Amino acid sequence: MTKQYIIKDLQTGEFSHHTTLNDIFDDLVQDYLSNDWTNEEAEEFETKFKQYTEAEKIDFVQDEYEYKLIAYPTPQQVEEWEKFSGRKWEEAEEPNRVFVVYTLHIHNRGREGHTWGYEFMKGLNTSSVESDNSSFEISVTEEYCE
Repeated sequence: MTKQYIIKDLQTGEFSHHTTLNDIFDDLVQDYLSNDWTNEEAEEFETKFKQYTEAEKIDFVQDEYEYKLIAYPTPQQVEEWEKFSGRKWEEAEEPNRVFVVYTLHIHNRGREGHTWGYEFMKGLNTSSVESDNSSFEISVTEEYCE
């Protein structure tokens, strides 16, 4: 299933009717290509856009067009989007998504060894705590499985 977003135009404060990255990206590429380019320039841009990775598409949508992609909307954002669009928000099922927690605890700044561990959990975060004698770091990443 394709990842869904609530997409908000930061210039107008309005929401987009699109809920996927590819749909809004395709619309914005068409808008971008409709600018006053020569045929050669437009073809170069089109070729370039077809090769964009997901991260590059996100950067284009957020930086070039000033849209905010909200991957994990709050209940209030969902309610606002539903009022705007006249549609009911339906969460996409993502059965293969996991959040992996990596922890590293170093005692006495590595002089007495270190331990690694991981577990599954929901949420994204990276943080660390340090003192003169030791440090503790947690990093949560989102991963997709085939």
